[in-house]
Amino acid sequence: RPYGYRLDDFAWLCLRNTITAGRSIWWALFSPQAQGTIRPLGERLWFLLASSIFGLNPVPLHVLALCTQVANMLLLADTGWRLTGSRPAAALAAILWVINDALVDPIVWASAFNEVLYTFWLLLAFNAFLRGLASRRKVWLVVQVIALVCALGTLELAVMFPAIAAAYVILFARNRWKSVLPSAAIAAAFA
Repeated sequence: RPYGYRLDDFAWLCLRNTITAGRSIWWALFSPQAQGTIRPLGERLWFLLASSIFGLNPVPLHVLALCTQVANMLLLADTGWRLTGSRPAAALAAILWVINDALVDPIVWASAFNEVLYTFWLLLAFNAFLRGLASRRKVWLVVQVIALVCALGTLELAVMFPAIAAAYVILFARNRWKSVLPSAAIAAAFA
């Protein structure tokens, strides 16, 4: 198979065996592995579910990565429009995103799905942050918090989200600096 499993994928595929050998699902999801990381949503949950449902067929994981990448493109276009107020600029940003050849690896390498999923959660959190600033509706804070928690469970790089939100607030909405506090508290607690 040209786009089957490779490298780290086999270690994650074996994770299901640890459960059948007596470890708990909580151990499989939250014990430090792969250089001490704890990424229950990044690799573990997807490999556990995929291997339980689809066996060793890699196609569903690749399809999931592709669908998530399409969602990223749509979120990027909407976020770009909210940032610039220009639909052509937002469309150009999405097009440049899609033609970036660095996106190929996460689509064809199942273990790199965390990069695609992390991007989804981070874009969703920032999009919700922007919507919350514009509308002041609490639902967007809830979406932002859930997306940030999911991003942290996918890839620890999400701790930098408050810095992105703070940069936006400093540049464009100084009087709304308190809007960064929930994400800063969550990132600090995670760190």
